[in-house]
Amino acid sequence: MKAQIFIKLPFRIWLTIALPFFATLSSACLSPYPTGGDTENVLMLLFYSNQSSSLAVTASASSVLIYEQATFSASGGTAPYTFSVTSGGGTITATGGVYTAGALLGTQTITATDATGLTGQGTITVNGGSGDGSFQNTDGSNSLSAATQPERIEAGDFDGDGFVDIAVVTNNGTLHIFKSNGNGTFQASLTSTVDSNGREFAVADLNVDGKLDVVVGVANVNEMSVFLGNGDLTFQAKVDYAGETGWEGTTVGDFDNDGILDIVGTSDPNDNISFYKGNGDGTFQTYSTTGSINRPFHAESADLNLDGNLDLVVPNYAGAPSTNSGASVFLGKGDGTFQNPVEYATNTNSRSVAIADLNNDGKLDLATANNGAASISVLLGNGDGTFQTAIDTAVGNNPYDLAACDMNSDGVMDLVVGSEGSARVDVLFGNNNGTFAVQTPFTGAGGPKDMICRDFNNDGIMDVATPTVNNHVLRVYMGN
Repeated sequence: MKAQIFIKLPFRIWLTIALPFFATLSSACLSPYPTGGDTENVLMLLFYSNQSSSLAVTASASSVLIYEQATFSASGGTAPYTFSVTSGGGTITATGGVYTAGALLGTQTITATDATGLTGQGTITVNGGSGDGSFQNTDGSNSLSAATQPERIEAGDFDGDGFVDIAVVTNNGTLHIFKSNGNGTFQASLTSTVDSNGREFAVADLNVDGKLDVVVGVANVNEMSVFLGNGDLTFQAKVDYAGETGWEGTTVGDFDNDGILDIVGTSDPNDNISFYKGNGDGTFQTYSTTGSINRPFHAESADLNLDGNLDLVVPNYAGAPSTNSGASVFLGKGDGTFQNPVEYATNTNSRSVAIADLNNDGKLDLATANNGAASISVLLGNGDGTFQTAIDTAVGNNPYDLAACDMNSDGVMDLVVGSEGSARVDVLFGNNNGTFAVQTPFTGAGGPKDMICRDFNNDGIMDVATPTVNNHVLRVYMGN
């Protein structure tokens, strides 16, 4: 870059000139320079900049998948350089130019700025993957420590930043909250103490303050613990409520139609269903027993017959009195109590249940994970709270939990199953009629237990997270 400076010299003077760039003097001479018709002696200084007019910015890869990283470097100008995203999205470190894809698909523009303010730009393309319901990082590379015996998992935005965080409860008495970075990665967990043997838990705004709270069932001390959220990933001191022996399942909803969230829990070996009426401020009344079932390990709630009252579905691990194993449906009365259960036969040792419209007929269906049969059972709903005969599909050994979500973005619900005994995750694509096509499972999952589907990196594609009992970690699988 060249610069010419003309200075009138009516007398001899020593000049010091500050330039907005690094430069060397190319030439200097006295020269006539016409001004207003006169000719005067003028010193003409010609400088040549040592600095290029722009930076060259390059990336270590021309394109990346969501969750992958690329490193940007700059040449020309004066170090150090800083990098920022000027269009598109993603995360750029303050220095070093390490870019983690994950905010938006498409071409991202990265701007580098040197020590003098000179700028340059480079681009990288972020691809969303194959769109086929498969996963990235199935090798477990996206794993976080979850202490000893992680049991159950839930998700929600615990700090109000718009990203989905993950909560995990362990069997040794710890509630972990993993803060999301918004790109499929998570920070080390913040922890709260739960009495040992934490079981199924739920996440909801129990006191209507706009902050997520957590309710945890505890098996060995026969209690339920409520953690009111502070909105910053931490919680107030827990409040314990007496419960039935051997708490197992937890679900939250307005079961008495007063506009306030209540809690329903199931217990084994007492085989009871407990109802805790909410007061609206995050506190709850003493529980009442509203039903009985044979070894209920899980609980889900939804309005199955569209009468405006929440209903309850509980899988019977050891079998209902008239079946080998099954799912029991308790239709709600709208006052916190339920009708007598109707039992539906499934395969052996149903451990968990998912409620979703699996065949796109507008009616809710059920799917159970059958721990003793290496299968899942699907019961299509009739829309009135009753269900058809179960249809079985084989999966890995000892399936512990399953989740319903659209993994391949075709508008049809799929199932993701964690098979603890096979240390694998099965993905079953829905055929839109209640049957499923089993995909190649990914193994080495470390004994997956609970399963959730969420979009953890904001790319519009479902991802999967599961706590694993064999290696005591939380694993997050990014969907393609």
